[in-house]
Amino acid sequence: MLAGNRTERMCGDDLVASVMFVAALCLVLAILMYLLVSIRNSAEPLKAEKACVSDGCLRDAAFLNNLLSWNVVWPCDNFYMFVCRKWKNQLADMPLVGSVSVDDDYVANAEQKMYAMLQDRRHDSRVIQPLRNLLDKCMDVKRTEEVGWDPLLEFMRGASVGTFPMTPPIPTSLSVWKAAGHVLRKTGAAALLSLGIGANRRAGNKDIVLIAPPDMLTRSTNVDVKEAVRLYTDAVFSAFKALRKEFIPSVHTLGIVKFAGSLEALCDSRYHERQSYEIAKLNASSHLYVFLTEALRGSEETFHVRPGVDVLMQSQAIIAKVVELVESTELHVVLNYISLRLMIQTSPFIPRTDLTDFYGVLLHGKIQNSLPRWKLCLRVVEKTLFPLVYISFLTSLNVNSSALKLSDVVTEAARAFLRGVKTSPLFNAFSRAAIHKTFVNTRLKVLAPSWISDNALLKAYLQSLPTITPADTPFGSYVATFEHSFAHSISRGYSQQWGRSAFSTDCDYDAGVRAVYVPLLVFNVTPAGDYAQVPRVAFRVGKCILDMLFAEANSTPNPEPWLDQETRLKFEETERCFGGSPAAGPLRAMWFPKLTDALAAKFALNAFQRAVENSGKVLGLRLPNGKRLTHDQLFFIFLVLQACERNGDRNISAEAGARWNVVLRKHLDFQAALNCPFGSVMNQAVHCHV
Repeated sequence: MLAGNRTERMCGDDLVASVMFVAALCLVLAILMYLLVSIRNSAEPLKAEKACVSDGCLRDAAFLNNLLSWNVVWPCDNFYMFVCRKWKNQLADMPLVGSVSVDDDYVANAEQKMYAMLQDRRHDSRVIQPLRNLLDKCMDVKRTEEVGWDPLLEFMRGASVGTFPMTPPIPTSLSVWKAAGHVLRKTGAAALLSLGIGANRRAGNKDIVLIAPPDMLTRSTNVDVKEAVRLYTDAVFSAFKALRKEFIPSVHTLGIVKFAGSLEALCDSRYHERQSYEIAKLNASSHLYVFLTEALRGSEETFHVRPGVDVLMQSQAIIAKVVELVESTELHVVLNYISLRLMIQTSPFIPRTDLTDFYGVLLHGKIQNSLPRWKLCLRVVEKTLFPLVYISFLTSLNVNSSALKLSDVVTEAARAFLRGVKTSPLFNAFSRAAIHKTFVNTRLKVLAPSWISDNALLKAYLQSLPTITPADTPFGSYVATFEHSFAHSISRGYSQQWGRSAFSTDCDYDAGVRAVYVPLLVFNVTPAGDYAQVPRVAFRVGKCILDMLFAEANSTPNPEPWLDQETRLKFEETERCFGGSPAAGPLRAMWFPKLTDALAAKFALNAFQRAVENSGKVLGLRLPNGKRLTHDQLFFIFLVLQACERNGDRNISAEAGARWNVVLRKHLDFQAALNCPFGSVMNQAVHCHV
């Protein structure tokens, strides 16, 4: 009995112990789950007391509800993936080389609207008709095939480049510089050098002819020198095949490709070396004199080319190397290269070849397979008749009524930048004063060339355009129209220059005319509300201003040396704080990539917060899933949304994600907005002060 009782007591004790153990385990698990949920909830968006309930806000709330990956990616683990994981681009059915981004969607949307407007024959105007006439010539492939190669071959003889390919012996009377100037003026093919109008700072910013290295393939996205050589090789064989030149010795093929590759390498260095603008006297015996005389033929009333006249040289050292390369290369090789660039430039108006693929890279700035004919022709029309395209472009996207408002957004972004400089610990009193002086001497150009708003100037431009008739060949129509546009552009003073494509999605700084260009697609042109506008515009304008400041720090001579030793050391230290490695060499924004992103984001947030405060509106959102977003959280969501990118395999770009996450996780403003728990991936132990 005693043994039995003892056994029962032991079993009872074991049962009690087991129950207590299970209870304790459940309690521990419950505590852990509570802590985990608490930590996660602590990083959820702060719940605003009020939320915007307008139609636009409800639309945006529905959009973000479908976009953000609430149940898959924790914002404090990977904020870029949280925003971009479910983003899909409009170009899903197009074969890709490289990647596609939100900017590509903006461009695709603008192209489609512009093309639809030109195709709608119910609407006509004095502005649209010249665009439609040239577009029709480009799209008329049947007529181009019927006319054949004769117009191009006749042009080549007149341009003194002879037939293609030229083989020795070559008449010594032929000049590659005269040929290059002729081809540039007539077709826009900048084979050896580019030409424009700049400001002469030595003479009160008077107009001055600007000579620059040509824009080559290596300026395009995902095209390096090696890829450029491959494209040139394909282009040479395509030209040979089209002209039925099947028995050309390989030495001539290799000569053209080798020269093109060397020129690409020289011009590629232009984007990595010190940028400079220097004034030089034109020597009558120089090759540049021959080039300018031919390129500016017919524009003598505006610029009279004569010995001793001042010219503005962009990257003079590279121009000197280009001249040296040309003079050290056999004459027939350079002439063949010029002919090849001519055929590429006019490829939409000559019988079908693969040369249009090459030209598409120059036009779009990136490699695209199977580019539709209408897109190619639309870009050709835009490049040739850009003033009219800008007018039509603003109309097709319904921007005219809000143009002043968009200009105000840019102005406020610039002011926010200056206010940020005053409070940032990275700048001292000296650098702040120098930056302010640089601003005073720099103009902001927004949306389009200012002169197109002048009815008298626009009317004069329209009346001077050559008339395109049904009897004109596509090639002849293009040459006549482009030559007129080129002369018209030269006749405009530096203050009225606008050399940016209507399809540009980023602003940039031109030191030659001391202007920051902000084209239309820098702005949010989607139906999204105010949240998307300022984060996109202010961030891009801020980065562009930083690029301007670095360009001015590089300029020779440098009247506003804002980047003194103390400021530079702070920049280098902060770049390292964000995980970057500041490179020694020319002072351009690309040498401080993480810092410039962080600074631009900081100043853009300041502009956004000021806009929210001045609006007097509630900008918080309540999503259909019950989540609430504050206006600061909306800022960072739309800031990252503009950088969403997918690779050729349709996967979200890991490189773009790493770029943004590494900056945001050490950004104090981001931490204040998202409230990520300390130690999480997006809230690192070290924060960087900008």
